Amino acid sequence: MIKRWSAPSHARYNLAVLFLILTLLICSSALAAWQDGLYQDVGQGYHGEILVTTTIRAGQITGIQAQNRGDTPDDFLQTALEGLQAAIVQNNGAEGVDVVTGATRSSQGILDGVKGTLEQASAPALDGMAGTSQPPTAQGAAAAPEDGQAGLPPSQLYEGLGGVPNFRVGPGKDSNNVPVYSLNITMASGLFDTQGKIMGVQVDIYEVATPNYDGASMPHFSGWPARQGYNITDPATGKVSGVSMNTEQNIGEEVSAWVTKRERGDAYGMNPANEWYKQMDAYQQWMVGKTTAELRSWFEKYTSPRNGRPIRPDSDIQEDKDLLAAMSDSEKAQLADVVSRATMSLSDAHGHILEAIEKAYENRRPVQGVSVP
Repeated sequence: MIKRWSAPSHARYNLAVLFLILTLLICSSALAAWQDGLYQDVGQGYHGEILVTTTIRAGQITGIQAQNRGDTPDDFLQTALEGLQAAIVQNNGAEGVDVVTGATRSSQGILDGVKGTLEQASAPALDGMAGTSQPPTAQGAAAAPEDGQAGLPPSQLYEGLGGVPNFRVGPGKDSNNVPVYSLNITMASGLFDTQGKIMGVQVDIYEVATPNYDGASMPHFSGWPARQGYNITDPATGKVSGVSMNTEQNIGEEVSAWVTKRERGDAYGMNPANEWYKQMDAYQQWMVGKTTAELRSWFEKYTSPRNGRPIRPDSDIQEDKDLLAAMSDSEKAQLADVVSRATMSLSDAHGHILEAIEKAYENRRPVQGVSVP
């Protein structure tokens, strides 16, 4: 009879421990401690190339951004991004993440772009620095980084938050001819590179009016507790229905119910065909790659002095026509492209959007653990 060899019990224990250690090492490698940094690559989407940006901190994916390289507004891309972001972050990678139904091509483009960025992030860091990536160029080569701005260290990503309030007389008066007053608190957060170029920006606004404004979705402020009340307008009839009772409880409930323009969504009522949040999204995509100084210069050149809105190519206002006549064909084409997506002002009584972005840039601080060229 052949006797099978059996390892001693202590040897089996040691082998088990060794196997466990190797398994943990392999699993740790599978979890992919990516090199920290901001990486960009492209994938093919429904409307062409998608520029994908992956942010990695402490070896983990913390954020995914995606936009069409031609800045074309794309509902499919937005649907895909919203459906993929959480899964990619949770999975710390694109492997095993399913495409979003109804936005398959855009989803695959985002996933391909993420995989490309992670290939860059898996490469060994140079000289002990965090991994970084330049945005891909048409030739596939990265442009050489320029020197950082004076007073700021190079190879750093910056984030800033800005808020600008403004008071407005209006909109309009109530049925008793009492004025409506309102205020806007415009908020902007932005990511900037060392040259001051916008890498991402998000804008929202609190718009709050006296209770005699008849818009159903408008947040109200009736006044301070124990102070005289203000006319209340019934949104259903458009008529003044009474006077506010300003108590601590009522005002507290009123303020707690405030929502932003984004949160008001389609109920905001600015333009049913192209609501405020859609136009703001289009502006935000268009702003990527520009500095705040370039935004200010564009605003002064391409918007009407009458209302701060982008000049329409078919405007019959003589002042606008004179400005259009001084533009080149390429400048007119650029303006027409913007107007096709957004026509609201970036700085008027409805909100100081441009000023809030400028303040976000002024307030910028280095993003810890993230470096970019």
